[in-house]
Order: sequence, then C-alpha cells, then structure tokens
Amino acid sequence: MLFQVLCGFEPIFYTTHPNEEPNFIRNFEAKKCQSPYDPESELIFAYKTDNYVYISKKILNDTQIFIEDIIVWGQYGNITKYFFDKSVDQRALSTYNRLMTYKIADLLLANGYILPMESVNGLLVPRIEISNYVTGKEMKNKLGDIDILVYSEYSKILYLIEFKNYQMMISREGDLSAEVSKVDREKTPDRVSERHKYICQNIENCKEILFKNRFDIIEVKSIILTTKPCYYFFINQSKKYEYLDWVEFENKVLEKKL
Repeated sequence: MLFQVLCGFEPIFYTTHPNEEPNFIRNFEAKKCQSPYDPESELIFAYKTDNYVYISKKILNDTQIFIEDIIVWGQYGNITKYFFDKSVDQRALSTYNRLMTYKIADLLLANGYILPMESVNGLLVPRIEISNYVTGKEMKNKLGDIDILVYSEYSKILYLIEFKNYQMMISREGDLSAEVSKVDREKTPDRVSERHKYICQNIENCKEILFKNRFDIIEVKSIILTTKPCYYFFINQSKKYEYLDWVEFENKVLEKKL
C-alpha cells in the first residue's frame, strides 16, 4: 500500500504494508501517547490514519538525535520505559557517570589543583569515588564515597565535591516538582553534610591517608556540582555547602577562584 508521509511541506512517498511502517515511527506515533498531559508526548512526531502517516520533520529529527544519545548515556529511564518498555541500562549509566567524574578531575588537574593519585595499568591517574578516607565498615557504609577530593594551593582549601549527573528535566511548563522530589528522595545534602563533618573531625588522619600530610589545609569546603542548574538548590540554599552547576564550576576553576 502507498503511504504518503508529509514532512513539513515536502511530501515523501514510500511503499509498505500498512502494519510494516518503520518501528521507530510506530513507537513515536500518537497512539503511543498514554495521556496528552504526559511530558513525554512532546517527543511524538507521527499521526497515522488508515491511508496516511503524518510526520513532523523537525520533531522527528530532534527525537532521533535525543534517543540515540540517551541510549549511549544510559539516562532518562522514564523515556525508554514509556516508548520502548525497557528499563535504563544501569551499567551504561554508571560508566557514563564515571567518565563525567574523570572529566571534572581532568579539568582540575589541568588548572593546577591537586588530587589524590593512583596507579592504574601502569598509569598515574586521579582518584575518584574515594572510600578509604574513613575507617570502619559501618561508618564507610553510612558515609559512602567522595566523588572528588581536591586541594587548592591557591586558597589552601580542601574541597569535597559531590557530582550529580542530573538529567535534563522533561516536564510540563512551570512544573519543577520533579527536580525537588529527586533531591529530597536521595537526601544528597544530608549525605554531603555528614561527610563534611567527618572530614573536619578527622582532618589530620585524612591528610595522611590521601596526601601523605604534604599540605597546610586551612579550611574544608563541600561543593555539590550538577551537570545542569537544579531548581532544588535555588530554593534550598545552605551555608553547609556551595552549590554550582557545570558552567559556574568550570569558570571558577579556570579563573583559579577555588
């Protein structure tokens, strides 16, 4: 059967059986929409009738690029579940998060900041996701890893960086509740405060473990760093930690202001 696919103002024709249109189009066809109020509906680009499939060329292109990227990143589990009934690939997500954490470490090293180092396959690399700053299994399980620990010779401050690779929010206009509930659910500020308190109380031991006691540390500060601005931290400002998004953080590093 002949289907006419209207992409913007340019009609494109292809021949296929009515039930054999490309799977990608079928997944993002209007009938896939569970509710017109779902934020995911913004990715739907096709509408099928008995004889025609109408496609928005612009949304088709944007959706294809977006889906290809999120599969590589292992993020946006709500999208893959909604359209493909597949859960997010936790292994891909973990690998991507580690890659991003190393990117932060690389930026710091390239600008003269000092990180604990370790040998991996004969190469000296910065340590990330540090757990041996604390002794005792129970306390280690309670506090968890420090994503990045860095010393600034410019300010003589030891920084504890908690990196959160938050997804770009997909929600209805004006709805920021998802950003607030996610941070509340993970209790990120509480965990950061607990680690900060432990480091401050055990600073000499931590200096010996991580830096062989080489530096004069006059202050300890914590930073929560996110890949994009997160609404939660604008309405819940704290004196216990500094909140930065990636652009703010990069500028501070480049300007040697940490």
